[in-house]
Amino acid sequence: MSREFSKFVKSMTIGVLLPLSLLLFSLPAYSASPERVQIGGRVVTGFSGLANSQVTLYQAGIAGAPVVELGSALSRTNGTFRITYQPPVEDNAVLYLIAEVSPEIKLATVLQARSGIHNVVINERSTVATAFAMAQFIDGDVISGNDPGLPNAASMAKNLVDIVNGRASTVLKNSPNGTETSAWADFNTLSNMIARCVNGLSDCAALFALSAVDNVQPTDTLQAMQNIAHYPANNVADLLAYAQVYPLYRPSLTSQDKTPDAWTLAVRFVDRRNALDGPGLVAFDSAGNAWVNNNYFNIPNPRWVCGDNHLFAFGPDGAELPGSPFGGQRRNGGLYGAGFGITVDRNDDIWIANFGFTGKQCIINGT
Repeated sequence: MSREFSKFVKSMTIGVLLPLSLLLFSLPAYSASPERVQIGGRVVTGFSGLANSQVTLYQAGIAGAPVVELGSALSRTNGTFRITYQPPVEDNAVLYLIAEVSPEIKLATVLQARSGIHNVVINERSTVATAFAMAQFIDGDVISGNDPGLPNAASMAKNLVDIVNGRASTVLKNSPNGTETSAWADFNTLSNMIARCVNGLSDCAALFALSAVDNVQPTDTLQAMQNIAHYPANNVADLLAYAQVYPLYRPSLTSQDKTPDAWTLAVRFVDRRNALDGPGLVAFDSAGNAWVNNNYFNIPNPRWVCGDNHLFAFGPDGAELPGSPFGGQRRNGGLYGAGFGITVDRNDDIWIANFGFTGKQCIINGT
């Protein structure tokens, strides 16, 4: 539930205090039914089902709690599977599935328990998304970590892959990403590394050799992709050449493209109104939300430059928080033309220092 920015704003001569507890929204509580539920889907490579894959559903370990196996199933001829399990009661619970196609081939996907998703596709793309989004928290088949770090990381996976259909996400495929950046092509190229191994088991040895760390080779594709995420600058050119042999997912990097400096996935996000123009600094609260002050009011081809009176807030998944941008005419509590001064105190209150400039014809309507 979001709080109105206009309420309880504390104005000061040198800054504006915005109580974070009044601005933060709270997600509806995830209340698990006492009844058992099901999650199903397909294990695939491209559009082809992978039969006889051992699919296991886990609840990730959070804040010292151990990883819990919730259930398992064997995929059918067309790759479909269904697992019945007792849903976790924790609001911040993270679920992940690992499909063991063979000892060398492990595919994975990750999702938040409260997402309401009950059908997933586990493929090469979902495996890359899992390895990169959970890079800080994954070790082999184990995903565990702190709160809110682990749930926040899980929320990023959907920005790389559509968990339901296994395709590249709309975030990757569209502006400001899409063909405007290399992230989409890089993501598909990483997926093609796994696809070559899946579709030609004899080629897995080369992938494992190229993704070795300190001369220790991974033993399966999930670990190989984790190693690439952890050490993205290792063997970049050789891994690119390896992926180009089996370009199952496109667009991907070709021999005509410049070799990347490292296998990183940099995803762009923009605000809904395209109003950010001259953001100063970013401050993070205890939940991992990013708060951004904005120096200028965005006017296409401006005749004069005016200070902005908004504060922007983005969740850990890059999406703007409900109510953002806060402020505006008669609702900004004195916020105007903020520069680089922004911080969050130990009580999660936000402090912003005004810069206080104005251009000709600008309207200053603070309080």
